[in-house]
Amino acid sequence: MDIQEMVDRRIAEITSRAEPENRTRGNESEREPGAAPVSQLDRLAEFGEIMDAALTQVAAEVLDVTERLAGDYTRLEKNILKSKLEALNAVESVLDTALFLRREARERLSQIEKGLRREVEIPASRRESVREPVTPEGSQRASMHEGVAALFRRTL
Repeated sequence: MDIQEMVDRRIAEITSRAEPENRTRGNESEREPGAAPVSQLDRLAEFGEIMDAALTQVAAEVLDVTERLAGDYTRLEKNILKSKLEALNAVESVLDTALFLRREARERLSQIEKGLRREVEIPASRRESVREPVTPEGSQRASMHEGVAALFRRTL
């Protein structure tokens, strides 16, 4: 219901409540004997009072709607902030996982490097006793072994 309909309905309610008084005042035969006739100014004053009451009611309803909207806005703002906090927590969790994986990778690379150094640090007498695998020439395995052996020779 829009505001105009509310105003019209409220005016009709107030007018219907005030009509018995108006009928009594407006009907000269039903008035008390000796009562002064109702003037146009009295009727305008009554109408002004009716309008004041209607406008006061509309203002109260507008204020109520405004307060409800403010409450809704506050709830929405709170929900948005809560969502932002949850998103930040998720991002922090992802970053923690990435840092953990980075540390793990460094540690494993360090272990691999230490293992390779130990292999390289084999005494010369033992190096000669280590037998190279016998593979047919031209195979992928042979070329891989040759490449690894060349790498070790360069590091020595």
